[in-house]
Amino acid sequence: MLRTDPSQLLTAILLDLLVGDPRQWPHIARLTGGLSTRYEKILTGTAKRSVALGILFWGLVAGTIFAGYALAYFLCLKLSWVA
Repeated sequence: MLRTDPSQLLTAILLDLLVGDPRQWPHIARLTGGLSTRYEKILTGTAKRSVALGILFWGLVAGTIFAGYALAYFLCLKLSWVA
C-alpha cells in the first residue's frame, strides 16, 4: 500500500478548493450519467420496469464503460509503451 505524506493530502485539498473541476472537462461520472439516461429511455420505452430489465440496464452501462476502458487500454499499448 502506498503511503501518503500529510503534506501531499493537504496540497491536494488546497488545489481542489482553489481550482476545482472545470465544468467543461469530461469526467467518468458525467459519462456514466449520460449513458444511464440514454439506456433508461431506450429500455423503459420498449419494456416495463422489472428486475430483469434492471439487470440488463446495469450490464449495458457497466459493459459500455468496461469496453471503452479496454479499447483505450489496448490503443495505448499499440501506440507506445509509454502510454
